[in-house]
Amino acid sequence: MTNAVKPTTTEPLVHSMDSACARLSIGKDTLYTLLAQGDLKAFKVGNKPLIPESELQRFIRERMQAAHPR
Repeated sequence: MTNAVKPTTTEPLVHSMDSACARLSIGKDTLYTLLAQGDLKAFKVGNKPLIPESELQRFIRERMQAAHPR
């Protein structure tokens, strides 16, 4: 039996503003509006705002639940 190394995919933990826009298929104006309204949360490292992948997933999940209540 061999111990083969399994390939891994590394998903980003955080997204830049451009990356978050691409991930959500929205424009920067919409992203800034969502941040200003508190619908999405970001943090800064230095001057660079970053949005966690988990935050994007939460946002999508909540929007889906609101669109399709059980």
